[in-house]
Amino acid sequence: MIENLLTHHDHTLLAHFVRYKVTSQIYAWPLFETFFSEIFNRDEWLCLFDHIFSNHPSFVLYIITSYCINNRSALLRVTELDDFKYFFHHRNPISVQTILTEAYRLSEVTPVDIDPKRMIESFQPLTRGQYPVFNKYPKFIVDYQIQEKEKLRQEEMNYIRQRELNVEMYRERQQRRHEEESWLRQQQLLIEAEEKRRTLLLQEDTRVKEQKNKLQMLNQEIKVREMQLLDVARRKMLHQQHLLKEAELHRLDDEIRKKAEERKDTLESGIKSAELKTLELETQTKI
Repeated sequence: MIENLLTHHDHTLLAHFVRYKVTSQIYAWPLFETFFSEIFNRDEWLCLFDHIFSNHPSFVLYIITSYCINNRSALLRVTELDDFKYFFHHRNPISVQTILTEAYRLSEVTPVDIDPKRMIESFQPLTRGQYPVFNKYPKFIVDYQIQEKEKLRQEEMNYIRQRELNVEMYRERQQRRHEEESWLRQQQLLIEAEEKRRTLLLQEDTRVKEQKNKLQMLNQEIKVREMQLLDVARRKMLHQQHLLKEAELHRLDDEIRKKAEERKDTLESGIKSAELKTLELETQTKI
């Protein structure tokens, strides 16, 4: 019924509600549920109910419609569902007289075919002695309570599933954390082992370099010693060659001397032979 009133009197506002999935359970039921006690102070509330009790029961629907229309500027700027819920549970800067004036105007200009008076009976006094049989409890309220219970049940089931999921995720995170910690410890051990190995390699490399340096120095010493020995050997060889040359010279001198003596002896022998022949010739001549 309230949707019909809003459709006729402020279709733009109703379209805004529909666009953001704001139903009468959000903009009408909170006002019914609290009987306007959340949006008006005590004096305003008493004034409001003076008019409610002095009019047809359908006048309450006009008051709700009037409240929405008078706050349309603020409502048209709201886009979040939680903000809509908050709006209809808290007081807003609007007087009860403004709401009542608009409610009376709406009740006068509303077409008969959508007037709630056709569907809601007038107030009737209670019977004396006992309460009358009441079987006209608003079905939408019962349905709403059932829907709310079902909604709560679904929310509880979702909560349980979410909690189980969170527990499972927590366990997985814990397991993953333990695995990561174990992996980090292994990596740390590997890093430490690698550092030790690198240190040993550096020490070994330093030792090898020192040995290479010692070997190089030893090789240099050996080369120097070899050069010294070669120099000594060369000197000895030169000295030996010098001695050999001197010996050769002495031998040549001896041969020259010997040949000279032989020539001298030959010459002397020839001279003596010549003298003998000369004597022989002289002797023969004398004979």
